[in-house]
Amino acid sequence: MLISAVLDITAIAIPLSMMNTAKNVPPIHDISTDLMNPPQFVAIALLRADAPKPLKTWAGSWSILMRRKAL
Repeated sequence: MLISAVLDITAIAIPLSMMNTAKNVPPIHDISTDLMNPPQFVAIALLRADAPKPLKTWAGSWSILMRRKAL
């Protein structure tokens, strides 16, 4: 009986905790990017310094595709 009560409380507490967190962060769809002047990758550029493909290849191609799709 005690074990089932603990499991019930846990099953209710976890979703309530997640709902509380969701109320305090912006909605995931509430993010916009300026397609004409996209933000520059600064922090990730240092991490990708030795990557086989340069960051500008991906960032440039992606912004061009998104710009075409938006227009």
